[in-house]
Amino acid sequence: MSSSTKTFQERFHRLCLEDGGGIAYDCEFVIGPENVIVKGHKLLFSAASEVFKAMFYSDLREEKTVKVEDLDPEGFKGMKQFIYSGQVSFTSAIHALFTYASARKYIVPGLGEECIKYVEEKLQPSEVLELYEYCKVLCISEFDDLCRKIIQEKTDEVVASEYFLSSKIETIELFLKFPSLKLESEIKVFVHFERWALAEADRKNISDKLMQSSFNNLKKHIRFLTMSLKEFASCPLKSLFLSQEEKNTIIHNLIDVNSEPMPEYLSPERQQRKFDISPVALTPESYEYNIFFTVSIDKLCSSCIEYTTIYKYPNLSFRVTCTRIIDKYICFYVEILKKFTGSSIGICNIKSRLRTLAKEQCDDLYFVNKFHTVLDWNVLETQKMYFAKIPISKLKNETFLRDTSDTVVIEASFDFEYE
Repeated sequence: MSSSTKTFQERFHRLCLEDGGGIAYDCEFVIGPENVIVKGHKLLFSAASEVFKAMFYSDLREEKTVKVEDLDPEGFKGMKQFIYSGQVSFTSAIHALFTYASARKYIVPGLGEECIKYVEEKLQPSEVLELYEYCKVLCISEFDDLCRKIIQEKTDEVVASEYFLSSKIETIELFLKFPSLKLESEIKVFVHFERWALAEADRKNISDKLMQSSFNNLKKHIRFLTMSLKEFASCPLKSLFLSQEEKNTIIHNLIDVNSEPMPEYLSPERQQRKFDISPVALTPESYEYNIFFTVSIDKLCSSCIEYTTIYKYPNLSFRVTCTRIIDKYICFYVEILKKFTGSSIGICNIKSRLRTLAKEQCDDLYFVNKFHTVLDWNVLETQKMYFAKIPISKLKNETFLRDTSDTVVIEASFDFEYE
């Protein structure tokens, strides 16, 4: 910026000072419910906006004092700063939003673009829920996609924010309805719902007895049937927000698919959300071996196995086997076969990932595991280790089933190291 341009802008910026830069203010605005007064010069406001020009110089001109009830004082002050200097110093994305609302109301050219740019570049996970709710109040939809993106991609930071517990019920419902979240599991979704619901119950003095029925419109978005029995027992089973009858129904359906009808306010959904905490661990290139199993869910039994043998070391082979040795689960184990006499003790490190292929890649079901074991060849010639099991109830879903059959495709990826 040239010195002459800077001097020109400063010339008008001085008029924005408390005393009007020595030139008396000739209008004032009373902003918001707190009646904050913002003074100004009719000429500058009118030069910046046709709305202000009509307000001060048309036949229907306003009196000296103008009441503005639907704008935030700080946003109006931000607009004034831009009118006087061509610049605005935002203190936060919320401030930029309030300034945007003022710019939109009074049609101030150039300011709206500055506000949008700032929000898009600076909006933080800690303030996204508050900004989203202000957007709804102000009927501003320009930031909807941005808010949704941040909530899904930075969920862990969003739910850790101070504002989360005071969010409106409609905002929590939005959060619970997303198919993709940056959390570890559905249990974490429930835990954060429960945190918010306890705070809401405290705000509204909802008794323990009424908690079970007060949040049915939110409970219906929690995918209880994607949890394991162990996960359900660890938290939801103890919750005040589920009745004993609801808990029993969920447990029965976790044990035996469709054994009982789910109430309309509990989700029958068995398809997991896409949880994104450690995307690096899910990168196929990070594994040395990739094997595909085509599994018939109903026909697979303990005597029916599918296996692939991997030869990595001259004297060792690894056999990866898929079977149904445990009822209601497809199980995977690895056999380590020794073909020489020598060292009697060895250590095996295995990293594995099972991926059930869905019709849409974003819906793939993942199970990741790392383990190591000490192999004592003095005891057995073959070492067998179970490393994963997939609940059949999770696979009996049109998302995974191929055509109309009971067949699913499971990719097993591995790294083996033997010492």
